[in-house]
Amino acid sequence: MKRAISFFLALLTVLLISAPAYAYGRQSVTMLVDVPKGSWYYSAVKWALEKGITTGTDATHFSPNRCCTRAEAVTFIWRSFGCPEPKTTQCPFRDVQKSSYYFKAVLWAVENKVTTGTSLNRFSPSEYVTRGQVATFLFRITAQQRKWTAEKLEQDKALLMGWIQNQPQYSFEDVPFSAYYGHAVYALERWGIVSGVSSSPHLFAPNRICTRAEIVQMLYGYWNYNWS
Repeated sequence: MKRAISFFLALLTVLLISAPAYAYGRQSVTMLVDVPKGSWYYSAVKWALEKGITTGTDATHFSPNRCCTRAEAVTFIWRSFGCPEPKTTQCPFRDVQKSSYYFKAVLWAVENKVTTGTSLNRFSPSEYVTRGQVATFLFRITAQQRKWTAEKLEQDKALLMGWIQNQPQYSFEDVPFSAYYGHAVYALERWGIVSGVSSSPHLFAPNRICTRAEIVQMLYGYWNYNWS
């Protein structure tokens, strides 16, 4: 009996964690007790709820400090672009089921070179994403949407490196330009989409797990940037 109860509780936990973001319906920020007005993420969460990018983790909570998974990250980005239909229905990843809420988001993200799997046949949807990874996802979709060539990317990288050298106050002590996320982080910083962590403006903490509040804040900054 105890084993049966333990199994049921474990199964219920998995279902709740993997539930689609619309499980609690369209919500208003005023319904969420953990998104106080005046918090640094209030406007971003309000925007994300209104746009249907995400909802709370239950009827009254957004869980701003909860770690963001790979599945959530690509789904939030995909929804922010209007939920475009992927060109294929064939998924190469064994751990991404057609019935999962993030199925189309993963297909779209892979098609648009936003991300790849963690191996040839695994996407690892429940793994957490870092701040550096989210910045890279956003930069990649920007380059893809704006049809940047390899030459254009190299030109932009050179301009950014010169910008950082001439204005060292904008450099992050923990973001070497040679890192895979270096170009992305500095490009997003230049556009005003990301900044340093609250404890130190000269640290970006690229390897720190990204929270739900942080990713919606990045998306909010992304869509409020003047791309014209």
